[in-house]
Order: sequence, then structure tokens, then C-alpha cells
Amino acid sequence: GVLLVGGAGVAKTSMALQMLARQDRVTTCVRRIAATGATTPAAFQAQIQSAVEKRPGRAYGPLGGKASLLCFVDDVSSLAADSCGDRPTLEAMRQLMEHAGVYSHTRPGVWESIQDVAFVGAMLGAREGGRDVPNRLKRHFLTVRVSEPSADAMQQIFGPMIRAHFSPESGAPPDVLAASEKLTSMTVLLCQALKQKLVPTPTKFHYSFGLRDIARVLQGIFTCPVLEVLESEGVVASLWAHECLRVFADRLVDQADKTLFASVMHKALEDSFGKTRAERVLNQPAHFVAFMRGDGSSPEPG
Repeated sequence: GVLLVGGAGVAKTSMALQMLARQDRVTTCVRRIAATGATTPAAFQAQIQSAVEKRPGRAYGPLGGKASLLCFVDDVSSLAADSCGDRPTLEAMRQLMEHAGVYSHTRPGVWESIQDVAFVGAMLGAREGGRDVPNRLKRHFLTVRVSEPSADAMQQIFGPMIRAHFSPESGAPPDVLAASEKLTSMTVLLCQALKQKLVPTPTKFHYSFGLRDIARVLQGIFTCPVLEVLESEGVVASLWAHECLRVFADRLVDQADKTLFASVMHKALEDSFGKTRAERVLNQPAHFVAFMRGDGSSPEPG
């Protein structure tokens, strides 16, 4: 099997699904299992058994007489532990990979051999806050590390989107266009600083910042009309700060972390817009909403 390990939002699942889509469906049966903390060994085994059929003897194989069954288990590290600290669902997976079979739930003590099954897994890495899996399971996988794109690569990804939204044809003032060119690098630097200073812990396991958060910040900026709202460089800076507060700061659980975030954001604003502008943005925060617009662009709540 193959195990993809990396941070959140680095396209582990997308890579696996693209690989599954290229399989020959005539000879290969594909099954995706979205693992969660509520996935029990019985539920995992039931999903596997729903993709196999009886063969001679006590053996089972892929449906339709196909040559192989390819199972993609997404978010392997999220499988929960029991009261003793063991993770029985992972042990059920290991048993299936190591011994090519499972014990029947309907006929206790009866061994059912399941043949021609291969696994692909994806999980959050331990350095990104995910819980590692036992080595006796990992030894059955070829582990592939999926790295986050570099700052230059992110600039190439999001830069064209920024320039398309803040194009000269939109009629935006020159200072707005100049400020928009700084948004991607500011967001990337802010995210990288938070990853170093706010690391995941058992009580702050959701402190995982990555490419997905950068995309959410810029997506929020793209929803703001340029001509109607973004009339100056100061408004662009305030909008960026508002989106960063929404995406990053709303996940912080105590005042110390929020104070640290404010200092990191102040530095990013100061480096790009100057000290005066940074202090004005932080001391006079602006809120951007769509529910007060009267043009029907935002649906009524409920």
C-alpha cells in the first residue's frame, strides 16, 4: 500500500482520488472509506465486506469477479483510541493487510479470507498535529511525504488570481492595485509565522495552519467588490486584516495566543504598509459584511 502524509490542504486526498480515477474499472474495484473518530472496527470491516463477494471455500474477492479491490482510507490518523489507548480500527486494517482476512461478525470464530485487496491511505502528519499510526501498520505502506508548496510556488498559484481580481480594467485606483500585489506574500508570511509560534498540542490540536487557510483568506478578499468598497490602500489593508482575523484568530482559544497573533499580524502590516498604517488598522478595525447590501447579492438568512 501507499500512505500519503502531510499537512492540511496539501492535496493528499486530491492526489489519491486522481490516482483512483485512472484505474481500469473493468479489472479494478475502487472503494473510498472516509475515516473519522467514530469509525469502529465493525463499520470498517462492513465497508470492506460490502465490496467483496464469495469465492470457492471461505475466500472472498472483489465484486464482479474483478482482479483487485483498491481501498482508499482517508484521514487514517483520525481513528480514535479506546479506553486502553489502543486503536482497534487500525488493528483491523493491519490484520486485513497482514493476514489477508478477518473474523466474521455474524459467525464468531470463523475466519474469512479476503483476497486481492490493496490499500491507499492519507493522514495528517505528526508535525502538523496529527496522531501517528503504529509502526506495525506503517510497515505495510510505502510512506510518501507530501510537502507544502514553497512561498514562490504559492505566489505563482495565487498571484494570477489577485491580478485578475484587481486588474487595471476594473478601474481601481493605482494605490489599490499596488496594495493588492502584497496580499499573497503577506498571507503566506503570516501563515508560516503562525505555524512556527502556535504549534498543535493535545488541547490545541486544531492549530494546524496551511495552504487551505491562505486560500480562505484570499477567497474572502475576492468576494469584496473592488470599485464599490476598496477605494484606497487603507481599505485593502483593513480587508486583509479582517479576513485574517476571521480565518486564523477565530480559532485561537486563549488571550495569550490572540495577543501573539496580533503582534505577528502587526509586523506583516508594518513591513508592507508602514508602521502608521499598521497601527491604524489594528486600533480601528473594520468589519466587512454582505448581509446589509440591498442589491440581492446576499440571500436572506433562514
